Amino acid sequence: MKFTKLCARFMGGSTDEEGIGVALRAAFGPFGSLTEGVETEELAAAMLRWVNAKEDEQLALAGEIVRLVWSATTDEHSSVELERWGLTLRTPTSGTRIRLCHGGGNLFVEVDFGPEGSESRAVEILAAAERAGVRFDAYAKRGRVERGDVLDALRARARRNLSQLQGQWHGRWSKEEKDAIVSRARGEVAFFAGLA
Repeated sequence: MKFTKLCARFMGGSTDEEGIGVALRAAFGPFGSLTEGVETEELAAAMLRWVNAKEDEQLALAGEIVRLVWSATTDEHSSVELERWGLTLRTPTSGTRIRLCHGGGNLFVEVDFGPEGSESRAVEILAAAERAGVRFDAYAKRGRVERGDVLDALRARARRNLSQLQGQWHGRWSKEEKDAIVSRARGEVAFFAGLA
């Protein structure tokens, strides 16, 4: 299933700074322009400071966000789009928009993949967020995706990953390294199997 949008809502504004940081870092994960050479914790914290700052303080903070985004060691960089109540990072290749914004007294982390959607990137983001205790709502062209369908996609991804790792030894890792890697993958299968 291709997801067109993910959205995590944080009640009461910025009271859950750790959760907002987790959601943003999970959203950055599949995109080299936001992870390679980028201090993702600093970028998430700077974005949160920006959306909570007064208008006259935002200019200096915007420069910090641009500096962090442009620290990527990739050929192309994400763009930074600013508005009064939020800011958006747009990835250079897919045009995916990662937005942190205020709305109705809450903060939202939104990932918009566009009308064509994405399965692999969306499931990677959902998996990282779930492992860290943050839940995104997921949307496809037909509307909101039921929790059971999201969990099915996460479980399928974990099983695929385990199957691929079990078949990829052939001198690539020592036996101990392979055992540790496969053990972690089995743990991920068990983790997602236990979610309701």
